[in-house]
Amino acid sequence: MSFDYFLMLSWAYLMVAVRVNAGSWKLILSQEVDPAGGTGYFPVTLITDDYSQTDPSINPFSIINAIDPENYAVGTNAAFQFRLRYNDGYALSNGNPFDMTWTQESWLTQTSIIGSSLGDHSNECGVFRGLARSDADVYYLDGNGQPTDVTFNCRYFSVGLTQSAFDTGYYDGYMITDPANAIPNAIYATKAELYICTDAECDDSSPIITSTATCDESSIATFDWDDLMTSGTAKPEVVAFDMNVDETDLSLNIEVQLTLEGRSSADVDDAIYGTTYVLDFEDFDAHA
Repeated sequence: MSFDYFLMLSWAYLMVAVRVNAGSWKLILSQEVDPAGGTGYFPVTLITDDYSQTDPSINPFSIINAIDPENYAVGTNAAFQFRLRYNDGYALSNGNPFDMTWTQESWLTQTSIIGSSLGDHSNECGVFRGLARSDADVYYLDGNGQPTDVTFNCRYFSVGLTQSAFDTGYYDGYMITDPANAIPNAIYATKAELYICTDAECDDSSPIITSTATCDESSIATFDWDDLMTSGTAKPEVVAFDMNVDETDLSLNIEVQLTLEGRSSADVDDAIYGTTYVLDFEDFDAHA
């Protein structure tokens, strides 16, 4: 849980604005290939929606087939926000990094890119507009999907290389971001990470979630309001607290991480009430 508090000075008064940034980047696909050793490639079953790997520490990893897209569509146009990064954001074979954030209305496994914030997708190669299902079993996704004009079937910005890519020697088993020329002149990478924004809007500073674990019922914290109000005991734990001033825009940034209090009790023995955190800048006595 992350909170940003911005302190703005305006002549004779002090204004405090609060922004809650709930969006996080969730890792939905990662892959690092070794074209020399033939490792790190997805099975072709990734293409047929029969593959899903829930442990992000295993290479390759993908949960795209297990995702319900409706859980991630935001805004009036029900768009998805993605982030694609090659080689951990370091320079590719052309010396330039690739770390792109964008939105698109079409889900990843659709055959064409619709409603991209990067512009209208058309039959073209070498310009990134988003991701769609590739037309061949060598790649899971690519930057032009399944174009109506096969002349532009270039499969650039590949994501999710399968064993077929290695077996057939397609682009020597590399991830291709610009296939204008064959290896070694093409711009290629060996690692890709694809993220989706979990809620609201994400940017480069949004936290990254790599775990796909779910909450264990027994691990959800609870507390008793009566104990809290009468004796001050059983207070929720502050996991981390950080406060710093950004001198460039005179903003005060506060980050607080708290335990997840899933249920609370009051006047009854059973913990049946929901719990919401409220951070207040006023002195507690001011509310008396």
